[in-house]
Amino acid sequence: MTGGVIGAYLIIRAWQYGLPRVVIARMMANTAFDLVSGVVPILGDLVDFVYRSNVRNIELFERYVAEPGRSTRSEWAFFGVLLGVLLVAIVLAVALLGWIISLIFSL
Repeated sequence: MTGGVIGAYLIIRAWQYGLPRVVIARMMANTAFDLVSGVVPILGDLVDFVYRSNVRNIELFERYVAEPGRSTRSEWAFFGVLLGVLLVAIVLAVALLGWIISLIFSL
């Protein structure tokens, strides 16, 4: 919970500094991942230890404050990969559900 508050503060400050929207969205994704993974008791602690979303957000913040005209290509690539992973997960979930339903009705 504390990590989420710190993450929200960093996001607000990034917005106040005028960082690119895609960078702020990336910071929001990092914070959301931290909050969602924190719900799972042991796995959440492990993810917090390894992923360190607020450290990543501070690095993003510093990078774009130091170089205001910096390219946001890597942030767009992140969201492209994230969208691809989500689409694959949805397709696999629907296929699995269809397979389970077909097994149930074939009995």
